[in-house]
Formats: sequence, structure tokens, C-alpha cells
Amino acid sequence: MGMDFRRPANAIKYRNCAAPPCKSGVFAIGPKPPTPAAANGYLYRSRLENLLDHRHELYRLAGLIEWEQFGREFGRFYRPLGRPAKLTRLMVGLSYLKHVFDLSGEAVCARWRENPYWQFFCGCEYFQHELPCDPSSLTRWRRRIGPAGMEKLLAATVQAGLKSGTVKPSSLKRVSIDTTVQPKAIAHPTDSRLYLKAIQALAGQFSPMLGLVERLLAQHRTSKNKLYSLHAPEVVCIAKGKADKPYEFGCKVALAVTNREGFALAAKALPGNP
Repeated sequence: MGMDFRRPANAIKYRNCAAPPCKSGVFAIGPKPPTPAAANGYLYRSRLENLLDHRHELYRLAGLIEWEQFGREFGRFYRPLGRPAKLTRLMVGLSYLKHVFDLSGEAVCARWRENPYWQFFCGCEYFQHELPCDPSSLTRWRRRIGPAGMEKLLAATVQAGLKSGTVKPSSLKRVSIDTTVQPKAIAHPTDSRLYLKAIQALAGQFSPMLGLVERLLAQHRTSKNKLYSLHAPEVVCIAKGKADKPYEFGCKVALAVTNREGFALAAKALPGNP
């Protein structure tokens, strides 16, 4: 039986989103360069760096991360066509905040508008009163950079940990590797409930759901690779031998953490139930 790790604070959560408008490697127009402060009417407003506590953890973390590396790494996903994308630092910062505080896309955007430290962390010079982006843009952006891009985000947290002294270089020589379950937000799966959802879904979008409904109707109690959720068909039933939860529904994730600090060094989603 493997060890049961709690998800470290810097671990990046991998999700297989059902909404598909963007796939890994799809191009979009690059971000617009920031406009001068005078053009935005900020000439007589106080800068965030003059208002915030420089000892705050997010203020300090913003100075430890090399934000320029994300522009170099993700610049290949953009080309000069269509509507300009959001600034790369904004999307990277929102992704960090979303996973560290375990929030939905809607919640992280709403809290960003109210929190000056979050705005500074994402690269804003002045306090903003508008939402940073549509929450669905975060999903499309994650799909665009793909799993390799999310690994870059995780690698940057390791670099920041080394710079701040949170993790020592010697700790990288000895790590613990184990798997855990990333639970999915689904109702307890029963075939009868899925039948009802299938009927409702087919009434609104026939073609995309047809293959899943055929798979649902063909399965039985002892079937392998059962369908447990229509909106998250990648969900599997995983038995980890826990007394309180004999079975969990979600995706298996492998984590590598330092033995001394418990600092996440690598994370990988394992599709299916290997």
C-alpha cells in the first residue's frame, strides 16, 4: 500500500476539461504590449508597489519568479491574427492562484478583482476594477499550453523555492514518489442517474453525446472501463485501500516531493487506472 500524500501547496492540479474550443498547440494572436500609464488615466494614481506590504508572501513571491521565461516559452503559441490575447503573466499568475487556493475559474477571477496583492502578483501596476478575463479563457489557455506548459509552471515554483531557501539543493537528492487520487466533482455514479442525464443531454446536443450514450447503454455492473460521468468521461473508479474511502472517483496522479520539506517537484496525471 502506498503512502497517502496531501496535495502540496505548490502542486499544479491537472484537469481534463470537457469544453474543447482550444487544443494544445493551437495558435492565437499574441498579447498586446502594456499601454503607458498616462494613456490609461493612471498618471495621478498610486502604484500598487507603493501601497502594499513588501513583506507579504505574494509580494515576495512575485519577485522570485522569472516571469519572462513564460513569454519566451509560450510565445510560440501566438501569431498575428485575430483578437489580442491576455498578457502571459496575467494568465500564469491566475493559474497559480487558482491552484494554490483551490478555486474555480469564476471564483479566482472574482477574488482577483478585490485583492490588490493578487493583482500585483499578476503584473498589474495599478489597482483594477474590472474582471481580469472571462473564466473560460483560463480553460482555453491551459489547453493551449498543454501538459508540457503546466510542467513549466511547476518547474518555476521549484526555482522560486530554491531562491527563497524554502527548499535546499541537497533536498533534491532524496525524494519520495507515490500516487494519489485527484477527486472529481461528480455525484455518486449510478446507471439510472446517468440514463436520465443522457436523455436530457441528447435533447440539447445530439451528435457530441451519442458516442458516450452508446457506451453507457452497453455497460453493465462488471464492465471494465465503465462510464461514471457524462461531463467528465475520463473519471475512473480507484481503490487505494483507505478505511474511510474504499473507492474514489477521479484521476490518478503521481507526485514527487522532497523528503525533508514535502515540496512538490513533479506531478503527472495517469489516465485510466494504471
